[in-house]
Amino acid sequence: MGDVVKIAVLPIKGKKLLMCRKMGVKEIISLGGKPEEGETDEKCAEREVMEEAQCRVKNLAYFATVYGPRPETDGQTELRCYLVDLEGTPTIRKGDKIIGFVYIDKNWKTSGHSFPSTMHSVLPMLVERGLL
Repeated sequence: MGDVVKIAVLPIKGKKLLMCRKMGVKEIISLGGKPEEGETDEKCAEREVMEEAQCRVKNLAYFATVYGPRPETDGQTELRCYLVDLEGTPTIRKGDKIIGFVYIDKNWKTSGHSFPSTMHSVLPMLVERGLL
């Protein structure tokens, strides 16, 4: 498997970023995922947030694109990041791959959580811009 594009949805409230725990994944990850064929970034963000948190997306705004290695492949991940507001309360569906939500602040490095390599680029940018 080679390169992959993923959409990262970054809901921030009170200078805290909502991230999630996914079954079988050691890192804390952003909401979002891979766009389906022909799907825009906006539609992907809306679909993924509904699937993962049972919330609607409001005020979607492009933030940044970062790149990182794909674990266990020779490819890379292109992560297109969008700031959003959520409408609703994040909720876990019974039997879903999402098993928990975590709020990350500017002290992410000392939080005790592990993050994917792409988030090691995104999180400092959020802190630098005063969003966390």
